[in-house]
Amino acid sequence: MRKFLYIYAIALIAGLGSCTAELKYIEYGVDIDFEIVPESIGATKLSAKATPAIDQTFYYWDVIECSELDNKSMSDEQFMMLKVDELYVDYLAWRHELLVKGEHYIANFQYHCLSYGPTSYFFSELKPETDYYLYGFCVNPETKDPMGELSKFKFTTQAQQSPDYRNPMTFDFEIHGNEVMVVPSTEGPSDYYIWGMLLSSDLKEYDMNIEPWSIDMVKMMVDSGILREMMCRGITKESESMAVGQEYIIAASAYDSNYEKTVYTKTFVYTGEPDFEVERSHDPMDWYHPGVVTGD
Repeated sequence: MRKFLYIYAIALIAGLGSCTAELKYIEYGVDIDFEIVPESIGATKLSAKATPAIDQTFYYWDVIECSELDNKSMSDEQFMMLKVDELYVDYLAWRHELLVKGEHYIANFQYHCLSYGPTSYFFSELKPETDYYLYGFCVNPETKDPMGELSKFKFTTQAQQSPDYRNPMTFDFEIHGNEVMVVPSTEGPSDYYIWGMLLSSDLKEYDMNIEPWSIDMVKMMVDSGILREMMCRGITKESESMAVGQEYIIAASAYDSNYEKTVYTKTFVYTGEPDFEVERSHDPMDWYHPGVVTGD
């Protein structure tokens, strides 16, 4: 599984790399300790933390199915080198694209691809009832060589939730001008969600049912490899381009089993006025969930 390090810590050190001296780092490998938030282990998700024995080190970490790692035909050293090579190939493609666009600042390999010090990450798209390893190893950012031993920690994902399961997270929405705000009811290490906005007319092909629309949208994100990038946590604010007189729907749901059954929405008609506002609220759950009888 590829992860592109959408982590606060990585964003922070990338910023540091652009305006201060290079971060100091050791040139030998150390053990990496993994910690899992117990309540975050789901059928398809996990929140975890990696902590190197010495903070001043660059390292790479990810998850892999135990069967894939245990049955590999290569040594640990070859496996680590393979992962670094894959990272560097992806980095070169990313850097090439920015150079073509004429970007003035492009982060170095270590700031774009590696972790530094203790970092946390929310993993998604895991398989239910499957054994996984959290694994990691140190990397020399100058030579692009792995350093030290391969650290790993085993865990097992939960079974898929029953069809009756509903995530308890709720959502409210508010709008000021063209700024849309999504307000989840909880903000914990595993409380990630996906949201989007669409024209009400886009639901006609779905018989005005938000559930099949949400399934198609998530499938599109998975197929395009952008699901992790689209996830949010906590209050989110975004400026949206909207046409005057059109009716829109904002939709959000927790990243969890049966997410389509708990899509919260807010429907409104955009007037285009500078002081346009929609008070914090959400539609009744039966509004775009045909067959749902609750008016909550």
